[in-house]
Amino acid sequence: MPGKRNRPALLLAGAPWWVGVALAAGSWMGIVHILPDALAGLPLAGPGLAGLMDRFAWAPATAVAALFLLWALASWRHGRRKRRRLDTRTGVASIRSLSWREFEELVAEAFRREGYRVEENVKAGADGGVDIRLRRGGKLFLVQCKSWNRNRVGVGVVREMCGVMMDEGAAGVVIVCSGGFTRDAWGFAKGKPVRLVGGRALMEMIAGVRRSP
Repeated sequence: MPGKRNRPALLLAGAPWWVGVALAAGSWMGIVHILPDALAGLPLAGPGLAGLMDRFAWAPATAVAALFLLWALASWRHGRRKRRRLDTRTGVASIRSLSWREFEELVAEAFRREGYRVEENVKAGADGGVDIRLRRGGKLFLVQCKSWNRNRVGVGVVREMCGVMMDEGAAGVVIVCSGGFTRDAWGFAKGKPVRLVGGRALMEMIAGVRRSP
């Protein structure tokens, strides 16, 4: 199931900037101080390798740490852009002007400010219909984003997400669109752990989290 795969690369891609700083510090300490001691314990060539590492370990350690720091800087700048994008929305029209990727990032930032732990789908293409995974209180919620300005989201999308919710054992589903939903979609979602958020409701949500501390 998509939610139970081992996805370290994806988790790192969506991690906050300070993770990169921590990895930079940890990798530098590991290469400079821990690796030579580990090599010294090897038979035959171990002491010689340990001596070389003692003299030259700073070079690979600095290179690896620099890569992590560059990633941390890029992550920090990307996070600042996402926060600014949410803070500068002025109405539904400004939401509908976003690209599909910007729309997904806007929705993710709104839920992040509501107190959820957010995992964005950074892969190209859909992940079983799930664009964002939310976690709070030990529960998983699945989010699908539809950047549709003209067409209303129909009941088929709601049915599909309910199926994914059951497959992943999630507590609920949120479907967010920049437009609206059909009457059948509203009817099917009634009484189910499904939250439908149209363009106007999303703008109200954004206004609410902007007022929150």
